[in-house]
Amino acid sequence: MFNTDQHNSPNNFMLDIEALGNTPNGVITSIGIVQFIPTTGECLDEFKINIKVQSSLKAGMVIDASNLEWLLNQSKACQNAMFEQAIDISDAISEFRSWVYKIDTKRNFYWYANGVNFDFGLLRDCFCIVDKKRNPYIPWKPGN
Repeated sequence: MFNTDQHNSPNNFMLDIEALGNTPNGVITSIGIVQFIPTTGECLDEFKINIKVQSSLKAGMVIDASNLEWLLNQSKACQNAMFEQAIDISDAISEFRSWVYKIDTKRNFYWYANGVNFDFGLLRDCFCIVDKKRNPYIPWKPGN
C-alpha cells in the first residue's frame, strides 16, 4: 500500500556505503546520504564523509581481498576521491549521527539502501564496533 505520509515526508534518506569489505565488520571507506522527498524527487540535503582505513583496521574492522582488488583496478581519480579528507571512524559515526538527528529529533525516518545486508549491515556492524556494544542505537528500524 502506498503510504503518502511517508512519501511526502522530508525524512526519507538514501544511504550509500563504500567499503573494502562486504562481510560483517568490513572496512567502510565512505558514508553518503541524501535526504529527499520521494513524490517529487527533491533533494533536501546530503551528507558525505570519507573514513581513514587505518582507523577502521585499528577498531577491528577487516578488508576483503576481492574488494581491495576491485579498488586497485579503479582509476586513480576514483581511488583518490575515496580517501580525500578522511577522518577517524569514531568521528565519522559521530558526524553521521549528528547530521541525521539535526533533521528530526523524533527520529521518524524512512531509509532506503542497496539491500538490508550490505549498507545497513556494514553500518550497523560499524556502530557495534565503535560504540563497543552488541546492540547500539541506530537511526533506522529493521524493515524501515
